[in-house]
Amino acid sequence: MAFSYSKIKLPLIIIGVIVLLLSACSTPAETEAPEHPTEGVQETATQAPEQPTPQPTREAIPEGLIKVPVPESALQTAIDLAEAERSPVDRIQIAKQFKGLSDEELVVQIPEGTEFQLNERVDFLIKKNLGGTTPDYQSLPARLRHISENAYWWTSVNATLASDEDIVAAAENFEAEVMPINRLIFGKEWSPGIDGDPRIHILMVQETGWGNSFGYFSNIHEYPKAVEPASNEKEMFFVNLGPVALDSVGFAGELSHELHHLIHWNQDHNEDLWFQEAMSELAKFLVGAGPSTARGSNNAELFAEDPTIQLTSWPERSDQLSRPHYGAVWLYSVYLLEQYGPELIKSIVQNPAPGVIAIREELAKLPDAPEFDEVY
Repeated sequence: MAFSYSKIKLPLIIIGVIVLLLSACSTPAETEAPEHPTEGVQETATQAPEQPTPQPTREAIPEGLIKVPVPESALQTAIDLAEAERSPVDRIQIAKQFKGLSDEELVVQIPEGTEFQLNERVDFLIKKNLGGTTPDYQSLPARLRHISENAYWWTSVNATLASDEDIVAAAENFEAEVMPINRLIFGKEWSPGIDGDPRIHILMVQETGWGNSFGYFSNIHEYPKAVEPASNEKEMFFVNLGPVALDSVGFAGELSHELHHLIHWNQDHNEDLWFQEAMSELAKFLVGAGPSTARGSNNAELFAEDPTIQLTSWPERSDQLSRPHYGAVWLYSVYLLEQYGPELIKSIVQNPAPGVIAIREELAKLPDAPEFDEVY
C-alpha cells in the first residue's frame, strides 16, 4: 500500500478540524419478501377433485434485524465474566515465578556518563517480517542521523531513502504536531523509561520483508533482556522507509500511530489489541492523515466492502487480512471523538479495564449514560 500525499507541512488547525467534524448516517432501503402464489387445481364433474399437492412455503422475511433470544445460561455466563476480577498480566512477576529471576537480574544496566552522538552506530534487534504469528528477529546495524528535543532518529546503515534534510523535516513535524497532540489526547509515554533517557528512539529502515507495511511498535523493548531476550531495552518504535515521503502528512500520521502505541502501553499495559489499534488510527486522524491505502482502496473503503466483520476482533496475521479491521476501528474511533469529545477518549485510554469494559465504564459517567451498544 502507498500514500499519495504531497510534501507539505502539517496543518496547525487540529482543534479546528475536530470542532468542525460532522457525522451522518444513512438508513438502508427496506426490502420486501418475494411473493409465492399457489396454483389452483382443476376439477371435473365426473371425477372427485384431487387433493392439491402441498406447495413449499416460506415465511416473510421480517424487516430490520433478526434477533434470536439468548439463553438464560449464556446471559449468566456473560454476567459472571463481566463481574470477574481480572488480574493484569505482569511479565516481571511471571519472570520471577517461572524463570526464577531475582530483582538484581531484572535491573537494566545503564552506563553512566554516556550520551548518544550523531553518526554513532548501534545494532538493534528488529523483526524480519511483519506477517505471521511468530516473529523472527535479526540484528540490524543503524546510524544516528538526528537528535531532536524528544527523540533520537536512527536509520539502518543501508538506508538510501532518507536524506538529512528529510529527516530534519520529519523531526520538526514530530516535535511541533505529533508529540504534542498525542500527549494532549492520550497521555504521556514512560519517561525516562527503561533506559533512563527521556528521549524515545525512532528507527527508520528499508526492509524487503516488511512489504508495504509502515512499521510497528512492540512492548517487548520495555522489558529487560532477562525477561524478553529480543528487547532493545529502550522506548522505541520502527518505521518503514519508502511508502511515503518523510516530510509529508502521511509519514507524520504513521509516526503518530506508532507513538500512540508507546503512550498507550504506559497508560494501560493490558489493553485489548482492537482498541489499541483504534486509538492509534485516531492518532493518525488527529494530525491530519487519512486512512491507509491498500489494493487501490483505503482501509475504510475495504471495510465498506465487508461491513460484517467484528469490531472487537483482530486477525492474528498483520497483513492484508487486517486492512478492513483498520478501517472499522478508524471509523469507530473518529465517531467516538466527534460525539463525545477528547475527554472521553483520554479517560478510556487511562482506564485500566480492557476494551469494551473500559468504554462502558466511561460512557456511564456521561449525561444520560449511553450504552456501548447504542454508541456502536
